[in-house]
Amino acid sequence: MRKIAQIFPRDRRQWADSRLRSYGRGPHQREPDRVRLAILKLTDEAGMDSLERHLAVAKMDYRDVLAAAEYPGQMRAGATVAVGSSERARLAQSDLEQYLRWLVDESGSGVDSD
Repeated sequence: MRKIAQIFPRDRRQWADSRLRSYGRGPHQREPDRVRLAILKLTDEAGMDSLERHLAVAKMDYRDVLAAAEYPGQMRAGATVAVGSSERARLAQSDLEQYLRWLVDESGSGVDSD
């Protein structure tokens, strides 16, 4: 709820919470809390449209929103960085630090400039 409050104006928070809770109802919709948080992280200034778009992606394959929210650097690098390389390890550490900063950030912005 704290992240919803940071991203959405007061009059849209109940709507956002309700929409997020629509994820996790089916047996294939795993890790609902983690996925809902990932959707919030990916939600940008477009707010409602952005949340709906990421929610739809999560309902098709939740791993897509988890990867984009939790591993943005590694996803951007893709196959260009050799598995096991020091660069892959650096990206993994950077992604973790970025995600943890977002979790405690009071501004609520999921957009990272790294």
